[in-house]
Amino acid sequence: MAYILGIDTGGTYTDSVIICTRDQRVLSKSKAFTTRENLATGIANSIDLLDGIGKIPVDMVCLSTTLATNAIVEDQGGKVGLLLIGKDPGLQLPVEIQCVLEGRLDIKGREIVPFGEMRARRTIRGLRGLADAVAVSGYASVRNPRHELKVKQIVKEELKVPVVCAHELSGNLGFEERTATAVFNARLIPVIRQLIQAVKTVLRSRQIEAPLMTVKGDGSLMGEEFALARPVETILSGPAASVIGGAFLSKEKDALILDMGGTTTDIAVLRDGRVKLNDDGAVIGGFKTRVRAAEILTFGIGGDSYIRTDGEKRLLIGPKRAMPLCVAAGFYPWLVDELMEASRSVTGDLSGQQIPECFMIRQDRQDKSLSAAEARILEVLRDGPHSLLYMVSRTRDKDARTVEEMEEKGVLARIAVTPTDILHVTGAFRKWNTKASHLGVMLLGRRAGRTCEELTADVLKIMKKNLMSACRTSSADHETERPVVAIGNPVGAWMPNVCHELGRNLIIPEHSEVANAVGAAVGQVMYDAEVLIRFDRQNDWYIVHSPWDRTVKDTLDEAKEYVRPLLENFVREILESAGASDSQIIINEEEVCTTNIEECQSELVEVRMKATGIGSPGWT
Repeated sequence: MAYILGIDTGGTYTDSVIICTRDQRVLSKSKAFTTRENLATGIANSIDLLDGIGKIPVDMVCLSTTLATNAIVEDQGGKVGLLLIGKDPGLQLPVEIQCVLEGRLDIKGREIVPFGEMRARRTIRGLRGLADAVAVSGYASVRNPRHELKVKQIVKEELKVPVVCAHELSGNLGFEERTATAVFNARLIPVIRQLIQAVKTVLRSRQIEAPLMTVKGDGSLMGEEFALARPVETILSGPAASVIGGAFLSKEKDALILDMGGTTTDIAVLRDGRVKLNDDGAVIGGFKTRVRAAEILTFGIGGDSYIRTDGEKRLLIGPKRAMPLCVAAGFYPWLVDELMEASRSVTGDLSGQQIPECFMIRQDRQDKSLSAAEARILEVLRDGPHSLLYMVSRTRDKDARTVEEMEEKGVLARIAVTPTDILHVTGAFRKWNTKASHLGVMLLGRRAGRTCEELTADVLKIMKKNLMSACRTSSADHETERPVVAIGNPVGAWMPNVCHELGRNLIIPEHSEVANAVGAAVGQVMYDAEVLIRFDRQNDWYIVHSPWDRTVKDTLDEAKEYVRPLLENFVREILESAGASDSQIIINEEEVCTTNIEECQSELVEVRMKATGIGSPGWT
C-alpha cells in the first residue's frame, strides 16, 4: 500500500489530495488560493489544510499545473538564445538573441555543408550573459541529429546554461514547429524550476521525503529532472490532469469530461477510457509546436469571468477574468463601504467605467517604468485594493484609461462582478462576502438599465447558453448518449440546468472540486519514439533515421535487427529518467509502399518502427 500526494497549482487555486493506492480512494482534500508572487505560500497553505498530512507516510508527490500555459500567454519566462543550423525558419519567436550557424543537412540527413565548429564556438561565446537558456534547432535534424548534438556539447562547455535540441523534443518533420517547441521549452525552464523548487521547499519543511512527478500535457507523468529539462511538456498539464481525474473519480469509460475553473471551461471526449491526443502538436502563444497533448477544447467561461456592459448596455461575459467582488471583500472588508459609497452616486457613471469595479496591485508583475499618473495610482493602492471611485477621488485623475493601461501591462488586477458573485446573489453558492456581490450586481444593473433581479436572470441565461454551446461544439454530431462528467468548484450550480436542456445525463463525482489534483496523483509514465528506415534506390541500401544517429545497412532485415534493441533501450532509458520503476515496451512496424505501374508491383518506400513504453511510477 502507498500514499500519493497530488497537487494542482492553477491560476486561481492550488488543490491538494492524498490518495491511498490500495483501495484507490481520496483520504483527504484541500483548496487554497494560488499565491503567484510566492508560489510556496499557496502550496504550503493547501498542503497544511489536508487532514492527517503530518501522520501519513507520503510515498510519491505528483504535480500538475497551468503555470507554463499562463506564462506563455502572459509573455513571461526566461531569456532565450536561439541557435539555428543551416537555415532560418523566419519566425518571430520570443528570443533575446538569434544566430544562424554554419552547416546544412538535406532532407535525407546527408551533410551538404560541413558544420563550422570554430565559428560556432566563437558565436556561442558571444551569448555569455545574454541568455538564461539556449535552444538549438537544425534543418532536418530528425533525419540526422549530429549537428544539433555537437552544438549542444559546445554550449555546455562554453556557457554552463541549460540547453535543449529540437530533435530531443520531437521526432517529427516540421522545422518551424520544432524550432518553436525548442524556444518555448528553453523559455519555460526558469518558470518550472521556480515551481518545483517551491514544492520541494514546502515538502522539506514538512519532512516529506518522496519522489516528485509532474503531469505532462498528454496526461502522463515525468520525473523531476525530466520536467526541468523538458518544461514545455507541461503545457496543458492542468487540463490533462483534470480529464484523468474526472475519468478516475467517475469510473466512466465514455463521457464528455467538462472542467469548469475560474478562467476557462475545458472539455474533452473520453472514448474507451482514453482521450484522443493531438499528435500534430499544441498551439502555444499563436505558434504551432510539436508538443503532444490531450485534445481538449477550451472556452472562456469560468467562475471568475469578467461581467460588464458595452456601449449599448448589452451584457458581456468573459473571456477576461477578474477577481470576484465577494472574494476580494472577504479579504478586504472596506471594499463593501466603498461600494456603498459608489451606490450613493447620482450619475452612477465615471468616465465610461463601471463603478462597482475595484483594482489591486499585482505583486508578481511590477513595472518600474511608471508615469506620474501611474505612480499616483500605485501610491493609493499600497495599502490594498480600492474601488475606482475611491482611486479617482484620491488621485483627482478622472481619466480611467490610465488604470486600464496598467491592467494591460499586468501591474494591476481587476476586481469586478463575476458569475461567482451571481451565485452569491441567487444563494446557489455562498462562501464569501454576499453583501459585496449584491452591491456590485445592483451597480452593474444600474449601468445596464436593469434591476438587480433582471441582471441576475440575464447572466444566468447567457451562462447556460454559452455552456450548452460549448458542450455541443465538443461533441461529435451533437451526440447525447455520452454522459457529461462535470468537475470543478462551480459545476454543481451551473451544469444541472445545462444538461437538462441538452437531454444529457450529468455526473458530478465526489471530490470533483479537486479532480485536477486527483488526476495528477493517478497518472502513469508514458513515452514513445519512432525510427524511420528508408530504401535508397540509388545506392541500393537502407538508411536508418533514429533519434540517436543516421546510419546505413545493406538489407532491411539487418536494419531492423540493428534498430529493435537500440530503440527498446532508448525508450526504456527515457522512461527510467522520467521516473518509471518498471515498464512495458511494445514495438510496432508499419510498411509504407507505392505501386510501380509499369511493373504492376508494390515497392517498399519506408518502414516505421514505433516503440511505445508505459511504466508505473516508483511507488507501485
